[in-house]
Amino acid sequence: MNSSHHIRYLGADLHVQISGASDKPALILLHGGLGSKDDFAPLLPHLQQAFQVIALDSRGHGRSTLGDTPLSYAQLAEDARQSRTGTAIIPATRIRQ
Repeated sequence: MNSSHHIRYLGADLHVQISGASDKPALILLHGGLGSKDDFAPLLPHLQQAFQVIALDSRGHGRSTLGDTPLSYAQLAEDARQSRTGTAIIPATRIRQ
């Protein structure tokens, strides 16, 4: 499975890409500041073998818009939680840069 979509949340369009097998454990990838989900591109072929990979462009980064809410670490964490619930995938492991 490989899909790319936006989740509308608190005025922002959050870009989420899901890849890998849906019967594998979920893994959420969170990029560093000024980055995007594309930072993980070299790792994806390896991670997709063992996980259903959820790659999120953080609010105001990559293909996600900033929205109306002030940018903070707490908001970025809430956005990551929303990306998980917005895709109906609950159990997840996170890797951050």
